[in-house]
Amino acid sequence: MGARMEGMKMISGTEIAMRHPNTAARVVIRAAELGGDVQNAWDVLVSAVGTFAARELVVAEAKKLGKTEYWRGQLLQSVG
Repeated sequence: MGARMEGMKMISGTEIAMRHPNTAARVVIRAAELGGDVQNAWDVLVSAVGTFAARELVVAEAKKLGKTEYWRGQLLQSVG
């Protein structure tokens, strides 16, 4: 997640992830599905909420999206 302008202030991907952690977790999942930069998306989420919360968020969002146990396990194994 890159920085974006908000008014006249640049906000970072980490700040966005802090405001919208569930969305940031979905970005991690979509990056994995599309072959994108999963590690970068994961690092942004971890910077925003910490490792344990990031892991819980990704698992919860994957469940909401109907991802299988195997798929969630593979994703979490690839990022930490």
